[in-house]
Amino acid sequence: MPALPPLPGFPGMAGAPSPSPSPSQQPASCLGALGRVITCAPYLTDSVPAPPSTCCDGFRLLVGSSARICLCHAIIGNLSTLAGGEIDQLRLLVLPLTCSTFVPPDLLLMCILSPVPPIMPQHDRAGVGERLGALGG
Repeated sequence: MPALPPLPGFPGMAGAPSPSPSPSQQPASCLGALGRVITCAPYLTDSVPAPPSTCCDGFRLLVGSSARICLCHAIIGNLSTLAGGEIDQLRLLVLPLTCSTFVPPDLLLMCILSPVPPIMPQHDRAGVGERLGALGG
């Protein structure tokens, strides 16, 4: 029986999705990884009608990296503070289509089964709390 030809990829997908990163490949925190998509914030908070190209470029880079587990923060909804406003969940849901980027379906499974790195490293959290406390009085 002849071998089947490979299935065509989705827009923005170069070949088969890479395997899930092992915990040792994951970042210690997601702040740097999510910084790649900070330019998406105005679009995700309804400030602009379309994402800028830098948003889609950063989104593609993040989806294709070993730090894509950081997208779990978007899936579970704790990006509003980082984005500077309430995120429109519909825009977040269609961002992969808007940016012509394929998100591997195993990402949702990773969000459920794997430990998701915190947005900020533990040592930075303490420093931010102390600085905010000092500002408050």
